[in-house]
Formats: sequence, structure tokens, C-alpha cells
Amino acid sequence: MKDLIVIPTYCPDNHRKEVLHTLIQNLQKVRSNYDIMVVSHSPISELSTSYVDYVYIDNENLLLKDYDLTNKFWFKNDKFTVNSSLIYTSSTHYAIYGLIHYIINFSRFKGYEKIHYIEYDVTLNTDIIDKVNEKLDIHDNVIFGQENSLGLSMESGYFAFKPKNFPEQYFSHNKEFILNEIKSINNRMTEDYTLKFLSVNDRSTYRFNEVPFTRTINSHENGELMWCVPINIKDTNKLCLFVFNELGGEYDIIVSCDGNNHTLRNVKKGSWSITDLGDINTIKNIKIIVNGHLKRDVNIDDLNIDSFKFNNYLKYK
Repeated sequence: MKDLIVIPTYCPDNHRKEVLHTLIQNLQKVRSNYDIMVVSHSPISELSTSYVDYVYIDNENLLLKDYDLTNKFWFKNDKFTVNSSLIYTSSTHYAIYGLIHYIINFSRFKGYEKIHYIEYDVTLNTDIIDKVNEKLDIHDNVIFGQENSLGLSMESGYFAFKPKNFPEQYFSHNKEFILNEIKSINNRMTEDYTLKFLSVNDRSTYRFNEVPFTRTINSHENGELMWCVPINIKDTNKLCLFVFNELGGEYDIIVSCDGNNHTLRNVKKGSWSITDLGDINTIKNIKIIVNGHLKRDVNIDDLNIDSFKFNNYLKYK
């Protein structure tokens, strides 16, 4: 029986449909040994469907926005540490792992013993797929990449696994289970959650330190002023705006707290600033406008204030 290559995708525009089709065309070189399945949160082109064996489309592309579910980042210097779950205001983790649970269940139904999970925007030499498949003869999982400076434990563009020795919960879709598993990872990064997900029940993992593929789509808007976020000063009721100009550029920033505006300008590359916004218990809405464009719209209420303070804070050393 052939093994299975799965391509997860979200391609709501023609450019991303073309990127997906480029990968599908490249994978035709290995069709004699592998079936191909596309799992998506958007329709794909009819042309692409004719080159694969299975297509599954899930219209529930739920984005997570709770403070304890979005990715958590940190900034450190010799004076303080900042943690924020607002660098990216939403997370696709539930959408991603809802599809992975479907893939695992589908593999049981169809009898596939090895799964190669390759993101739709990956460019690679298909020779690596057979090398990964050989490692799966011995190991339960195969991943790529060394732990990087952010502590992320693998590259998320391509990994492979055998769908055995997984907990029974992996073979069904349970929203509460998926969300709780995401919360259990301190930084909620895909790379760290995936490795935990794969390594359950002492499953063995082989790591290729070198990464033999590249990605063509940048889904994170890293060119913007990412560190422009509201934070709570640890162990106080003080709400502040933290800004770190990592990449340079000039920014005019307006922060509106329940309609009361604060204006500041952050120019110098590598500079940071902390602006007092008031008492966190009295502020319900924070709008951050950067160079005339709304960047963040943050709501704080009795139900989420503790979660906001736990995930978005500055702690002095």
C-alpha cells in the first residue's frame, strides 16, 4: 500500500491557489509510492483536484482570539521582561489541529501507516520524502530543524509520523480537548505544540538538523511595528503601552482608551518606550492606531481581565 502525503492549505486567492498547485505538480514525481491528500479551509482549483487522490474542505476556519490561546512572545533587557499574547491578535491553531485530527482519523479508516505533512507553500527536492520514509521504518516521528533562538523545537513546514500509539482522543474531533492542549503550551507556538502532540506516549522521534525546504508565503506581518501592545505592570493595576521599534521606520501612534487619546511617536530603531495609560480596572477598550491604521482593538472586562494580566505583563527585575 502507498503512504500518504497530506497538504494542509488555506488559499482564498489565486496567488495562494497557484502556490498550492506548484507543490502538487512537484509531488507528481513521487506518485508511484505516495497518495496525495489536500485538506483545506477554502476551496481549491478544479485543476489541482485532478492531480490528487483526496480533497477535504472544512469551512470552519475558526480563529482564536482569547488571551490564553494566542501565541505568546517575550521581550527582555537588563531592566525588565515583557510577555505578550497580542503580537498576533488571532491564532490559527484550532483550525490547523482540527484538520490534523481529521487526517489521523482518515488514516485509520483507509489503513495508511505513514503520513507526510507538507505545508502548501513548501519548496523542496522530492528526494527527501523517501529519506524521511526510511526513517519512519524505525521511528514514530520525523522532524526538521535545530532548536532556534526563540526556543522553538522544530520547523513546522514538513514533518512526518506514523498514526499509531496515539491517544484515542486524537482519532476524533473534540474542540474542548484541542483548546486545552493548546493552552498547555506556555508560548502556544505551533512548533512546540506539534512536537508535544507527536511525542505523546513515548513515541520516538528522529530529527534532521538541516532543513531541506523553504517557505514562500509569509503569513506573519513581521514588517510592521509588532511590539506595540498594552500590558499590565506586574503586581499593580497600572495599564501601559509597550513599544519596541525592532526593525526601524517612523511611526505615529495614537492610543484611545475608552475615547481618551494618548499620542506618541517612536522613531529610532532599537528603541523602546513605556506609556502609562491608567488603571486597568477602569479601562474597557483600547484602540491602537499606527500611521492612521487601526492595529489593535483590545477589550478588557470582568471575564477576561485575569487572563489579560497573566498573559500580557511587564515585570521589573
